[in-house]
Amino acid sequence: MIERVRFFVASLWAALVPVAILIVACVSIILIPAAGNLADVKPHAAGVALILVPFAYTAVVVVSYLIGRALYRLHVLSRIVLLFAYGALSVFCAILFSWLSDLLGYAAGASLPAFFIVLGMSLVGLGAAAVVWWRVASSMPAPSAKETAREERHRLRRERRRSELEQARRGENRENKGDRERAKDEHEG
Repeated sequence: MIERVRFFVASLWAALVPVAILIVACVSIILIPAAGNLADVKPHAAGVALILVPFAYTAVVVVSYLIGRALYRLHVLSRIVLLFAYGALSVFCAILFSWLSDLLGYAAGASLPAFFIVLGMSLVGLGAAAVVWWRVASSMPAPSAKETAREERHRLRRERRRSELEQARRGENRENKGDRERAKDEHEG
């Protein structure tokens, strides 16, 4: 339970870095049109990207949480493995961007310079996100003894309720079986 909370909070903080890079890039393209000429991005495309920032933030939070949980489940969660996983994710994002650009007929987005710009920005953004994720996930305080004892009481209470329900069900089954046998004996007799 504690790991999930740590991973979720770390994912919330880690997503801020790549999203901030996206916002800075879009605002610079809108305010400085020459910046958009580098990859032939129109200012209205940057405006659309700004509108989609909340969705990008949510996507980064979900993906970073899932990566952390998966690496934790596989017992390979470390700084180096996390950096490699985020590096692979940034390569995937650059390939996906180029493929979608080509699919939608956006020739400038499907170009090699655009691929390397997206790859570079995503490597910087996701690399920083990995470092932030690791720092936040490993620096959260451990639960106090009082909190641990409370969780243990709740767990024991749930187990006791579950066992009482199972016993009640078994008792009902026995009573129902006994009632059926008596009714059968009365019916036969």
